[in-house]
Order: sequence, then structure tokens, then C-alpha cells
Amino acid sequence: MATSQILDIMREFLKNNPTLNARDAQRHAIEMVKLSMEAERMMSFDYSHLDAIDVTPVNNKKIVKKEFIEKQYTKEDLKIDPSTAINEEYIECCLCEKNNKNKYQSLTSTHLKSKHSISKEQYLNLCGYDKKTRLMSHKNSTATDDRIKTAQEARSTHSE
Repeated sequence: MATSQILDIMREFLKNNPTLNARDAQRHAIEMVKLSMEAERMMSFDYSHLDAIDVTPVNNKKIVKKEFIEKQYTKEDLKIDPSTAINEEYIECCLCEKNNKNKYQSLTSTHLKSKHSISKEQYLNLCGYDKKTRLMSHKNSTATDDRIKTAQEARSTHSE
């Protein structure tokens, strides 16, 4: 949002609330800009994979549960060969088009659900991976193993 738009919002706040000082009007205008940007971001999100939204009150607060409709993919839908998708430096999503933006340190469940409406388990099965396969580069997997080993050693040393 441009500075002139923020100033226009501030002027409206001051015009409609004559007792409001300029600093409070500025604070309100900035909050309006943040809300506007968040609304734009939410409107651009692809909600087509949502089946239903269950709003269940918990302790007087509403909790929104989103249920995803998982798409049914076949081997023909794979754009990248799963046997080459995981390598030393990066992992590529087999459902994305092959390009430099498709190279990740780890492939997250969030990516799979938001971009492809598929669960990690379905993706592993589709690609023919073992269910315990880590969706990350070999380098990242080794580093994760090293961090786990270090943490376990620190715990055992600390508890003795």
C-alpha cells in the first residue's frame, strides 16, 4: 500500500474521530494496512482442496478444522522420476514441473497439501518410496541424524 493511501486512512480516522491524536491515527492506519494485506493474502490462497470447514467451539473459542479432499494421482501424473528426485544436495517434488524453483532441502507436508492436495503417505506410496523415507536431501538427512545423535548423547551425559 502506498504512503498516500496510509495518509488517506489517517485523515479519515482523524476526520471521523476528532478527539484522536495523530499518533493513534497512524497506529490505526498501520493496523488497517496489515489487515488489508492479510486479507489479500488469504484471498489469493487456493481453497479448492478444502472439503469442509468444521467450526467447533472449545472453551468459548472457535477452532476451525480444515478437511482436505486428497486428489487421486497416478504414476502418469509424476513429472519427475522418483528414483532421481532425492539426491545429495536437494529433493525435487515429483508432482511439480521440473525447474530450479522445484529444488528443496526438504519436501514438506504443507507443500504437498497446499500445492497438490495430497498427504505425505499418499505421495510416498505414489512415488514407490518406503513409508519411512525422509523427504529431504541426503545432506540434510545426514545433518538431521547428526543433530539427533548429538542431542541424545547430551541427554545421556547430562542424566549421568
